Amino acid sequence: MALMSYKCPNCGGGLVFDPDSQKFQCEYCLSEFTEEEMKRMEEASASPAEEEKAVLEEEGTAPQEGDSSQSPETGEAAVYTCPSCGAQIVTDATTAASFCYYCHNPVVFSGRLSGDHMPDFVIPFAIDKKEATSRFLSWIGKKKFVPGDFFSRDQIEKLSGIYFPYLIYSCQVDGAEACSANFEKVRRYVKRLCIRLLPRTEEMGSEELRLLSAITPKGEVFYQGTVQALADKCILFRDDYGAVSRLLLELIRAEALARGYHIITCPCAMHPEDKIDHIIIPSLRLAFLTDNRWHPVRLSAAQTVRCSRFVDRENLSACRARLRFNERAAAELLEQACALMAQAKSCHDELETYYRTAVDFAQVDAAAAQCMELFGVG
Repeated sequence: MALMSYKCPNCGGGLVFDPDSQKFQCEYCLSEFTEEEMKRMEEASASPAEEEKAVLEEEGTAPQEGDSSQSPETGEAAVYTCPSCGAQIVTDATTAASFCYYCHNPVVFSGRLSGDHMPDFVIPFAIDKKEATSRFLSWIGKKKFVPGDFFSRDQIEKLSGIYFPYLIYSCQVDGAEACSANFEKVRRYVKRLCIRLLPRTEEMGSEELRLLSAITPKGEVFYQGTVQALADKCILFRDDYGAVSRLLLELIRAEALARGYHIITCPCAMHPEDKIDHIIIPSLRLAFLTDNRWHPVRLSAAQTVRCSRFVDRENLSACRARLRFNERAAAELLEQACALMAQAKSCHDELETYYRTAVDFAQVDAAAAQCMELFGVG
């Protein structure tokens, strides 16, 4: 297996990637090179090397690529020779990039990134090792009962970046467009909104689920008091059809968690598995709410955003008749659901009148007192 080591064309020193400038930088002469410049230099140096290799192969004196002592497919450790200082580099079968522990020269095991394992593209790191170490120590400093060996000097020295593979699938389908939302416009709006309202933190994002609206025997209910207790600022997404607000809140949820906030996600009472209606960020006293005919929100101080601005009106107009029919059908179904719940409650209340007369409330009070004494509540 061949070892690739990127050298500075000016001084011959090892090149490393600098996340701040997003360029390759020489640690010795401080020269910087873009990815395009590196590709041009690599192509220019590859032609003579390939010609020399072809001549050696014809003469039968070409050296074998790689000098690993174990095949990576065996799952055991493999030993390679550093092309800069000649020291041995020990890796496992899954390592594609490493560095020499003696001269600290970065190397890439080219055979590990070929065939089925060749990625289409690689997203570079956004921070360097110094910044990563600082964030790690800041995070670990807030944790109790962590052994000292976990963040010792030897452990910090071993801190290195890891690339995680992501599989992206694509397909071609035929059919009618089901949604008229302008996804790119929504995405840009959410990005601007979160930059303005959600400054990044060093915390880990977390989430809890609560229902903020419900279908009850008395009709649709929105628990406005909960919002007023947890948020001073509310952004109201007025969405008659519920298509755009769903996308808006999914993107806001992802941004809030990525920026390190604890959020309260409130799913739709009718579609709790796959639709978000509201999001509350208690630490910022901020709430993002959905307002439509099914659960109207009446908050005088809320900032209203009409979701019609994100809709392709021409495409939507072609579905007007179907949308009006769906709107009437949904209203009738909700009315029927509330009526059935009211009927169920009436049956429950009637049953309660029968069993209440048979309950010995003195024994109930005695049992409650025993429980309170058992748990030390008084």
